Amino acid sequence: MKHLVSLLAVLLPVAAAYGQAGSTQELSGIAVSGVPGIRIISSSYDPAAHGGKVTFINDSTLNITAFRGQLKEIHFDGSTETDTLGAELIFADADYRVKIKTMPWVPERSVHPIHPGESYTEEFTTSWRPGERDVQAVSVSYELVVYANNTAETKNALSLQDVVNTRLREAEHERKLAKIGNDLLADAQIDHPVSELARRLQDNQFAKAHILEVTDPAGIGEGQLATKDERFQVAQFTARHQAKAKILEESAKLKAVAQ
Repeated sequence: MKHLVSLLAVLLPVAAAYGQAGSTQELSGIAVSGVPGIRIISSSYDPAAHGGKVTFINDSTLNITAFRGQLKEIHFDGSTETDTLGAELIFADADYRVKIKTMPWVPERSVHPIHPGESYTEEFTTSWRPGERDVQAVSVSYELVVYANNTAETKNALSLQDVVNTRLREAEHERKLAKIGNDLLADAQIDHPVSELARRLQDNQFAKAHILEVTDPAGIGEGQLATKDERFQVAQFTARHQAKAKILEESAKLKAVAQ
């Protein structure tokens, strides 16, 4: 019994200290915008849930195709840690712009560029850490916004270059898909172009969604490709990825503008 009392005498102060550190109320007003195109509406962080969100509005006259921000964690022991927030919306936009050329009735996807006056909510989480290493508070600062006319407002040249590099990599990915289709179309001796294209895509480790574009187009919403003419089906696949590559390559030609 004496040993149990001694053990409790050691553990209870530790538990109390941790409980005091971990029991903080939800924080609001954690975000600021350093770029004119983003106007913060609300922001909050819940330390108990280790999660927060920021809602902002596109305060410009152009669609926003990408934005970047910085999340700063402040721990109970005084240490800090930073992470990147933001979204790249040009990929979904490129897919939609190509799709409506053959299916003009298709509605805009839920993931799309942020239209002027439209609000956007970004949610984030922080890591769970023991004791004094846990997160006490956070701050969010938005430092880059990219518009549909390829201009950008930014306070961080590295973030802008990261957007350029990301878009160029995705454009190259689309060109590789188109090249596989073009190479196949150049061989008139292939009896079953669809299955051959699927095999080549798989051999080159492309995502299953690309394989389904030709093997099950209706199943993934590419109904306009459902045809018995296999070479036409492959040609449509190729044309679509060529068009997306061009859009993405053009979208990487960004120019920072004075704020």
